[in-house]
Amino acid sequence: MKIWAVIPARGGSRGIPDKNLRQLNGKSLLAHTLQSAQIYGGFERILVSTDSLRIRQEAEQWGGAVPFMRPAALAQDDTPTLPVVLHLLEQFPEQELPEALCMLQVTSPLRRVEHIARAVRLLEQNTADAIVSVSTVRQHPYWMKKVSNNFLVPLMTEGKSHRRQDLPPAWFLNGALYLVRTEHLLRFHTVIADRTLPLIMDAEDSIDIDTELDFKLAELLMQERATNACIV
Repeated sequence: MKIWAVIPARGGSRGIPDKNLRQLNGKSLLAHTLQSAQIYGGFERILVSTDSLRIRQEAEQWGGAVPFMRPAALAQDDTPTLPVVLHLLEQFPEQELPEALCMLQVTSPLRRVEHIARAVRLLEQNTADAIVSVSTVRQHPYWMKKVSNNFLVPLMTEGKSHRRQDLPPAWFLNGALYLVRTEHLLRFHTVIADRTLPLIMDAEDSIDIDTELDFKLAELLMQERATNACIV
């Protein structure tokens, strides 16, 4: 299957300054994602969408291609990923487009190469339109509350249970990986649809760096991973 990796990486960051270039165990967050894509080895192209010349330089140093710069209008704090990816596709002739796109989030540096490989196998072996990475929720929605008329009330009114073992499994999109057939994406302008399969990831591999605390946790987990690899 002809697949392109797409890595959105704008220059600005609301939470952590220069987040995509922040060093984590000796490499930038962007470099960690590019290295995973390179090691996987199954992508026809590894493309980075950015508005930053510094990120472009870093991307090219680690094997990513930046064939054009992202316009400022698509590099705002509130810019969703989908318009960025659609803009990228518009820059190429239709006959050059791949069968599928694999969107890799820079802020998920603990995603493993095996997750990418497993997602591709799932898409190749099934008739699904997309594969998205998910993790088990830490706080089950059946136990969550909301405020109504100044009082706490259940967020969900049905299926209430007080025993964890009685709760149905619940998952959240961890953002680490989205693999979608290009035809589906261009036709419906969405990734999540009726024919979307989950790629289940462990909580430790699913850290999404949005705050300094997230960064410190990712650093500890990556150091532990490196230590264990040396011991083996």
